[in-house]
Amino acid sequence: MRQKLIVKTNWLSFLPVSQRQTAALQALILSGKIQSEKAIPNDVFTKLSSEESSFLIEKTLQVLGRPALLLQSLESLSSQMPKAPKEQSLWHERAFLKGFALSRLGKITESESWFQLLPEEFRAKIDTERALRKLNLGEIVEAETLFKKALAESEDTFDPYSQCTLLGGLSLALIQKGSFREAEQALRKRRYILKTNISPTLEFGTRLYEILLLLERNEFAEASEQLSGALEDLSEESINGFFLRHLKLRLHLARNELKEAQQILENFRSLVKSQKIPQGVLDFRLEEIEWNLRSRRPDQALTGISNLEAEQTRQDHYLLFRLSLLKAQAHFLKEDYSSAYAQVSAIMPEAEKRRYLPALSWALFHGAGISLAAGHPVQAKLYIHRGERLSSELGLRARFACFSYIAEVMDQEQSSGHALLSLVRRQEIGPELEYYLGTYSLLASVTLAVSSRRGQETLAEADLRRQLFSEEGLFWFQKEQILLANHSGYRMKLADFSQRPQLLSTFRLFWNAFQNQERGATLPEIHQTRHASTYREELHAGAAKMQISRLREMLQGCGLKISYDRDQAIYSLQSSLSPFTLLSREELTEKPHTKRTREEEILSRIAMEPFVPTRILCHEFKVSRQALHPFLNKLVATKQIRMVKRGPISGYIFISKK
Repeated sequence: MRQKLIVKTNWLSFLPVSQRQTAALQALILSGKIQSEKAIPNDVFTKLSSEESSFLIEKTLQVLGRPALLLQSLESLSSQMPKAPKEQSLWHERAFLKGFALSRLGKITESESWFQLLPEEFRAKIDTERALRKLNLGEIVEAETLFKKALAESEDTFDPYSQCTLLGGLSLALIQKGSFREAEQALRKRRYILKTNISPTLEFGTRLYEILLLLERNEFAEASEQLSGALEDLSEESINGFFLRHLKLRLHLARNELKEAQQILENFRSLVKSQKIPQGVLDFRLEEIEWNLRSRRPDQALTGISNLEAEQTRQDHYLLFRLSLLKAQAHFLKEDYSSAYAQVSAIMPEAEKRRYLPALSWALFHGAGISLAAGHPVQAKLYIHRGERLSSELGLRARFACFSYIAEVMDQEQSSGHALLSLVRRQEIGPELEYYLGTYSLLASVTLAVSSRRGQETLAEADLRRQLFSEEGLFWFQKEQILLANHSGYRMKLADFSQRPQLLSTFRLFWNAFQNQERGATLPEIHQTRHASTYREELHAGAAKMQISRLREMLQGCGLKISYDRDQAIYSLQSSLSPFTLLSREELTEKPHTKRTREEEILSRIAMEPFVPTRILCHEFKVSRQALHPFLNKLVATKQIRMVKRGPISGYIFISKK
């Protein structure tokens, strides 16, 4: 996408009017104002033929996105090109518009018959329409290739609408593929075009794409702000208002805000009954299915999925992928774990092949939870590690934090206290993790021993995690030597004592007294945390006070103060927040034993992707190459996998099962 962007400035040059009048007509078309002959200025109208006047209206209908009316206007257009050279340019433009309208209405064969009549200069525009059709069928890679080919050929030949359509379609393909930076560049170029070619319709479309990009990147706060600003001036019953509230519905579902999502769904249903918006525009059934699933109504969700699948006369691969994932979730909620596992296992290779990477990273979440429920813990770990890597590649910070957290807690080498702290440090806890862990009870067996003023108690991972992120308090991670303070408004502050060993002993002295509601510490006791020598005031008082000063500075942001009682000569911690100490990790139940051999686990992992490097296998199975090679050699010998080299990287590809 490094091409120099040049938009054709005079795209009505074939009309018999002056350059000044042409510029005025172009501005009127882009603003959507020429919807009838009356809107054409009189000084221009008298110079135009009836076909030329019709073309101005038809071009406006194209910009406004009304293909049915456009086709109706072009119904009388003959497929025979006029012989007069002056009339041919206009006929070519109108013939393309007719093919465009037929393509947008799903009449592909008729559309192609008109496209075949057009000269080579229309190839890029035709490629754009073909790319949009492929995009609507979920063929993301093929659509992206066509869009980029059209972009390379469109220099100085496209009018602003055609160039914006091309860039908008390309950005959608890139968003679904997970190439967010490239999508951002495409939308930035589209914005640049609209600076000098003002069009409210194209401006609104650009805003929709930008909000969609924020949603796919899990930047929910910014998406919410953009939606609120865009909705202020729009009627709820307008088509544009529906499109924006449709995105808001998706935002509420992503945040697991079910009441707000239900209100929007009810409003949409009333709009359908009133028929105030044309049929075919209001389609929110996919979101309705997801709302039913999040509300734990699997039967209603399965009914909605069946109805949508029955209507799929054309194979929209992306929609079918999403429906299959929703169906797997519905089977899980009905406790049909084997069907859910079979369903989710079947869609992973398809998503990988078609490069639905953001959707795949979300599917890997569900795949891990379903695999555990179905008795495939190793497969669950593989899904989690694959999701962690993919989310990191895509730059999905919140989702990466979720995968990393789950991976650390499930890993034998880490404690759940360490993993919780890792999650807190990223400060990327989001509604996805809450919904996901709540649905699949993934870490239900993990508990932590916590000491508080109520005494020592054992808390489940979910309870402690919610407390860390939702309630005010001071949390001392004893093993990791880090203090977390959660203030009102959920402002988190960390004090890391692992890098300040000289202050650690002093802090522990104060913390134990504060938590047990005992008296604080005197200067001799503070001195003993630094040196074993006998305290002498004339020698050691200054150093002890300096130690207190450094500790006071470190704790300042955490809502902890060190006060001094002159009468008793005692220093103590003061805070309105309740203290908690995380002591250790325990397991309520034994971990399930896998029934599969190591060869089966490795084979299952290699089958998940077209090519798996050896280093990835070593990382995910946590073994050396030497330990892994006997199993790999056995699978190669039985012709279930094949070793291949791609440059300096060696890896394996899946061939077949026995």
